Amino acid sequence: MTMCLNPYRKIRKAVVVLLGLSLAMGFCMGQSLPFGTEKRNFMMPGSRPNQMSFNNPAQADNARNEEEMKAESQLARAETMKQAGEIRGALKGYLQALTYFEKVNQQSKQTGVLLEIGDLYELWEVPERAVDYYNRALIKINAHKVKEYNVNELQLKMAECYQKLEKYEKAEYFFSESLQHYKKLQNKSSYRFVLTHLSELYQQENKTDKFLEVSLEILEIEKQIGDVHSLSRASNNVGYIFKSKGDWAKSVDYFSEAIEMEKKTQKPDTKTLISSYINRASVYNQKGRYAQAQSDLQVATRLATVENDYVQLADLHNFTAMIYYNTHDYQNAYRSCNLGVKSGQKSGNRDVQVRNYKTCALILEKLGDYKEAFDYQRLCSDLKDSIFIEEKRKASETLLKRLNIERTEKELKLLLTDAEKSEIEYQKLSLETEKKQKNLELLTKENALQEITFKTQSLEKEKALQHFQMVAEKQAAEKKLEAMELEQKNTAFEMVLAKQELDQKSKQSKIKLLEQEKKLLEKNKKLQISQLESQTSREKYFKAVVILGSMTLVGVVFGFIQIRTRNASLKLKQAEVEEANSTLGELNQLIVNKNRSITDSINYARSIQESILPDRSLWTSVFPDSFIYFKPKDIVSGDFYFLTKARNKWFLAVSDCTGHGVPGAFMSLIGYNLLTSIIETQGISDPAHILHELDIQVNRMLKAQSKESRDGMEMALCVFDFEAGQMEFASSMLPLYGMSANGFFELKGSRFSIGGDVGYTSKTFKKHTLDLSQTTALYLCSDGYQDQLGGPDSRRFSSGRLKKLLEGIHQKPVEVQNKLIDFTMKDWLSKEHQLDDLMVIGIQLPKNPDSGSGQV
Repeated sequence: MTMCLNPYRKIRKAVVVLLGLSLAMGFCMGQSLPFGTEKRNFMMPGSRPNQMSFNNPAQADNARNEEEMKAESQLARAETMKQAGEIRGALKGYLQALTYFEKVNQQSKQTGVLLEIGDLYELWEVPERAVDYYNRALIKINAHKVKEYNVNELQLKMAECYQKLEKYEKAEYFFSESLQHYKKLQNKSSYRFVLTHLSELYQQENKTDKFLEVSLEILEIEKQIGDVHSLSRASNNVGYIFKSKGDWAKSVDYFSEAIEMEKKTQKPDTKTLISSYINRASVYNQKGRYAQAQSDLQVATRLATVENDYVQLADLHNFTAMIYYNTHDYQNAYRSCNLGVKSGQKSGNRDVQVRNYKTCALILEKLGDYKEAFDYQRLCSDLKDSIFIEEKRKASETLLKRLNIERTEKELKLLLTDAEKSEIEYQKLSLETEKKQKNLELLTKENALQEITFKTQSLEKEKALQHFQMVAEKQAAEKKLEAMELEQKNTAFEMVLAKQELDQKSKQSKIKLLEQEKKLLEKNKKLQISQLESQTSREKYFKAVVILGSMTLVGVVFGFIQIRTRNASLKLKQAEVEEANSTLGELNQLIVNKNRSITDSINYARSIQESILPDRSLWTSVFPDSFIYFKPKDIVSGDFYFLTKARNKWFLAVSDCTGHGVPGAFMSLIGYNLLTSIIETQGISDPAHILHELDIQVNRMLKAQSKESRDGMEMALCVFDFEAGQMEFASSMLPLYGMSANGFFELKGSRFSIGGDVGYTSKTFKKHTLDLSQTTALYLCSDGYQDQLGGPDSRRFSSGRLKKLLEGIHQKPVEVQNKLIDFTMKDWLSKEHQLDDLMVIGIQLPKNPDSGSGQV
């Protein structure tokens, strides 16, 4: 009976192993990555997609045509804005068109746009930028042999720009190049035009000989052309040059020739006539022929009266007054000068008014009317001051305008660069999207293929299992038939034995027969039981196979569900990561742009602040043996120094404003403007009085009313009177160090700040007076140097160390002193950071002040 059960044990073991393998496979599939993940190409952070290229020539031509159309559109837009006076919009259009033409390598078009931008800057009155673009255009014309543009006209434009910029050598070079060209062409009008500009250039350079040579050549050309008005002007110019050279006879001849030529015309050129009469009168006056000079001036006066030319009339009356003055006829001189004053006031020309006021003061002194003479002298001085302030304001406006234009061009170029970057990024994004789409399609196909493969494998496994079941059933049936045959053989053998025993033992036959029947019945019963058990086992194993298949199917379905869930989760996380990266990129770019904008603004503020500081040439003309050590902590500074001249005195100030950086810079601008107004406009010369007035105006401007207010400045002020040989000093907080015949000395400032200390009801600033003949060196500084932390123990540098340093270096050359002060501070700083603005100014005074400083 045990032989019948062995095959079923083998089948059971095989089923258990197969079930384990199926469950393991389903679990592993659930834990694995999504299908196709190992074949994806993920872009690493900071990597760049491939640039788009055109393999198709037709596609490249289309792109080129599109760029050219964009450029032409921008050019038309720029021309429209230029005509409308919208310079910024026109500049943006030209720069955009230039970018497009550079992409398609259109050299001729690029040259045209560069010329347009240069013309635009000339229209904007910014010759330094115009000449930059003209130079770029000239380089392209020469390098690429662009023939569409006239090189000579371009050279003339460049020469005129260089002349405006006072770069005379370059201007002369380009004028000379154009002159040679028009000389070869024998174009007299153009040749004359260039010669006229060249003569103006030589006049500006004070090259009298070359000026005369060119003017004589112009005169010869005018004679050939035959234009009387132009010829008389040329003759007048030549006479003027001979007058400046002191050749009176030739100058009178040319002036007389110019006058006679104009008189012979039907419609004389009044301006040329007036100029010629004035010039000839000037020569007569120099030679002492006052009657002839008066006669010419009277004719010129009549002509100017007809023309209502008040500027010329004012100068003519002034000139007439001076001739009367030279002949000691002071009454007629004063009467003529009064007429000049009235004409000058009508003209509104302040330079003319200054000349007439000065002449009136001179004549009134001779007449003994000193009070009125003083009044005219004061008017003259006030007008000079207003002219100086106006010139300074115009210079500042010009500087601001040029800085604004440079900033505008930079901003436009940055905008164009950002736009170009955005277009490139868009193309990259499109390529990346297309690539991702292809990867997604490929992944879908791989998933479908793997699903089909898995289904095929499942069917093959199911078929193998069914085959295995059929083999097992067949083997079981064969085993059963063998057992039944064996049992039948045993039964037959026993029956033969029974018959033999029956023959031998007749007496016991019935009993044995009954026993055999009994045994046979028992065997049959057992056989039936065995058959029933076999059938039950087959049903159990069939159920196990069904359960195994169901569990395998459940494992596979579970694996697929896990795969899909993980795929969806990964896609969601990937989308979240990409969105976060995009947001971080935008925020980072926004921060970079804001930092750039803030830095550009502060740099622009620095250029404005530097523009108000004293010009270096002015400083060295007053203090030729001096140095300025100036180290702002930030881009802009709260420290500033000041230098101006008023009433034959020089005013030097060193100031340390509250704070540093942008707040300190604002305070420095306020202090500089108020100081200028007090000294130059209000006319205050006493240093203590100046500081007192400055304190009042700072508090008024800042509206400082509470005792907690600390906004203000510290200032040391020196007033040099080189003619008297002395200096007056007053200070708010800051000291003055110096060397004299008695050794090193220190003048301490008053213990009040300017502004800020509103708790003080009255501030009195002490004034000191120094004899410059006994003083050899002066040092002014803010408190930043002595308060700087450093050294081995991270302590303040201190005023004591500063005094020893200055006392030890005062005999060295000023350049060496400056370097030693800089080296000492760098060594003291070591690893510390600069805490405040640093400024030290040193002045070496000559032994005899009258022979050195202050002679401007």
